[in-house]
Amino acid sequence: MSLTITQNHVTFGHSNKPLHPAGVLIHGIYNKLDDAKRFDAKSIIDILQQYNVAAHYLVTRSGAIFELVPPTIQCWHAGKSWFKGISGLNSSFIGIEFVGDETTPYEEVQYTIGGELLAYLVNQYNISTDMITTHQIVSGPKVRPDYKWDPGPMFDMIKLGQKMLEA
Repeated sequence: MSLTITQNHVTFGHSNKPLHPAGVLIHGIYNKLDDAKRFDAKSIIDILQQYNVAAHYLVTRSGAIFELVPPTIQCWHAGKSWFKGISGLNSSFIGIEFVGDETTPYEEVQYTIGGELLAYLVNQYNISTDMITTHQIVSGPKVRPDYKWDPGPMFDMIKLGQKMLEA
């Protein structure tokens, strides 16, 4: 595995509280405000800043990985959330944003690199693979009225899992 992670630490969307990762939460994100910059990483990071939220990692359409917050620090990516008896997943889950939307297929390289990143995180932090899930599952309509859709219908969690196992 030749995983390259670019540290691009942000000053927003996180606390200084330690995180002892129990799981990984998969998100999808895009720029809804400017179609010309729909999948542009910098504009997406700017939007995260406007809302004072962040995930630990951002996986771009080209397969670049940006570490926005160290995975041992809590950040605000899950909102009101619940999974397997754990509530408030910001305090226990690593967040990974994949750049994509609900109508455009995600790129093959995102699955390959995302699978490598997941394999690294699972091994590094001894995370059980059954603790990898999506924002849609943990913040769906049974958890909150303004439920989250991401990563959406175009994201293939099975393919991501296969790539993780191949890494």
